[in-house]
Amino acid sequence: MASPKMFVTCVTLVSTLVGFVAVSADAASKPAAVSATTVTTASAASAAFTQVVAAQSRADFVFRQMNVPVQGHFPRFAAQLNFNPAQLDKSFANLDIDLSQIDAGSDEANAEVKSATWFNVRDYPRAKFVSSKITTHGNGKYLVTGTLTLKGKSREISAPLVVTTQGKQAVLDASLPLKRIDFGIGNGEWLDTSVVANEVQVKVRLVALQP
Repeated sequence: MASPKMFVTCVTLVSTLVGFVAVSADAASKPAAVSATTVTTASAASAAFTQVVAAQSRADFVFRQMNVPVQGHFPRFAAQLNFNPAQLDKSFANLDIDLSQIDAGSDEANAEVKSATWFNVRDYPRAKFVSSKITTHGNGKYLVTGTLTLKGKSREISAPLVVTTQGKQAVLDASLPLKRIDFGIGNGEWLDTSVVANEVQVKVRLVALQP
């Protein structure tokens, strides 16, 4: 059973974090602090989407606390992309997320999730995803598989990827599923998944151009 202290903390987190939903539209209008590494190969230069448009790309996360959906945002991340639907064997999508800049909706919530109990950003300031393969499921749907390294632990995950192209622009929407306990996120009393759910979805949108 959750302790009174834990319950107060839950209420505080919910009340502050749910506020993120109300301001997410405003946040979405601001350029994201995204850096992009452009990788171009001679054989795919004319068709591969490699140039990430930082101002239109974003990374968010959502989980449930006391059965209430809570959203957050990663305002600073780097994306390395080479996506060519005709050459998936040469395609990849890598992410490097700066966890020290996590936005959970308020200063109090940000300080809590950065603590050693949660992300421990002092010792593990970054999360990285490195893709190993991308496979097609038809009609613009793909599955990207790779290794996610978070809080000193690495796990292979597969994420559904939807790609929409128009001319020289592509929009890639991926949802990376993870279980927080697998990565040691939320220790001690927070291991109780009836309070904070184990499942977390990291949602990434990359807008990319052909060179």
